[in-house]
Amino acid sequence: MACRMRLWNPEYTNLDVTDETVRKQIFKADIHGKQNPVYIEIMYSGASSANATEVGGAGDSAKDGTATPFKLVVVSSDANDTDATTGDARKIRVIGISVPVIATDSTIAAATGTVDPNWANGKEAYSIEEISLSGTTDVYSQRFWIRIMHAYVSDWGSGGADAKGNITLESPANTTLYTIAAAANESNASIIYGCYNHSGRLTYLKAGANDIAFNNT
Repeated sequence: MACRMRLWNPEYTNLDVTDETVRKQIFKADIHGKQNPVYIEIMYSGASSANATEVGGAGDSAKDGTATPFKLVVVSSDANDTDATTGDARKIRVIGISVPVIATDSTIAAATGTVDPNWANGKEAYSIEEISLSGTTDVYSQRFWIRIMHAYVSDWGSGGADAKGNITLESPANTTLYTIAAAANESNASIIYGCYNHSGRLTYLKAGANDIAFNNT
């Protein structure tokens, strides 16, 4: 099954953080009560896999943007995954590591745009970007990304509470990195990447075995 990954207290987001509902979705204290740390929460139930790098299954392909940051193309195989009140999946949120962007209004929504030339000076950030879907029409991310860690559906219309079609995250167009499968809401892979000039640690782990042979020994 797919893994549920969430990024809390992101360093960058394009969401309206003055909206209290949105704030509760992306900001919260960690399990020890600390209010501001960036941390990743993973919830997964399923079979383990030896030597697996992804949690919850493999992505379609991985892309390394450390030399050349990239924009994402997001598109569904079904027209009803669109940002409309009657749609199914309306928006997705992308979790990953992005870099600062310099772009005008005329370029920010398109394939082009300008990366901050000083981005490599420790300005990478753990980010959440919400992208409004447009059915089978390609939609570009605003951000330039170094690594993508996960994606999930964040808003739905009256058409349904899951993706209607296969929603793909691509870079370049038609080269799929991750997929949110039809009738699902989480992408097919979850990978934790370290961000430059950041340190990390495991703060809490709860794990259990649900295996007949194991439990009977």
